[in-house]
Amino acid sequence: MNIDKLQIIKLIKEELDSFELETEIQEREGSMARSQLYKLAKYSQELLQMFDDQTDLEEWVESKITKAADYIGSVKHYLESDNARSAGALEEAIDREKLVQLAMGIINNMDDSDLEEFINDSENRK
Repeated sequence: MNIDKLQIIKLIKEELDSFELETEIQEREGSMARSQLYKLAKYSQELLQMFDDQTDLEEWVESKITKAADYIGSVKHYLESDNARSAGALEEAIDREKLVQLAMGIINNMDDSDLEEFINDSENRK
């Protein structure tokens, strides 16, 4: 198989573009969740002004408030533990970018015969 530097650079660029698209989609999801949380905080503040500690609320109202608090608490605790677990994943992603940059530097310094030998060795290991 004869692959030149340009084709390898193109493959690496396609992989990075795919990674950036996934990141963009995740950012939009975060934007939607933040918008909903803003609305939740606003409504919560308004509800706090509508009654005091002595107000006797109907049971279904108390139940909905309790469920909402429980759901939000569950999300908060999940994200806290998920963020702690993924701190290592973030470091791996940063290391991946460094590896790509290093690989590109090595590939750019190879002549065509070295590059072809490298590719053949890689295929033989599979």
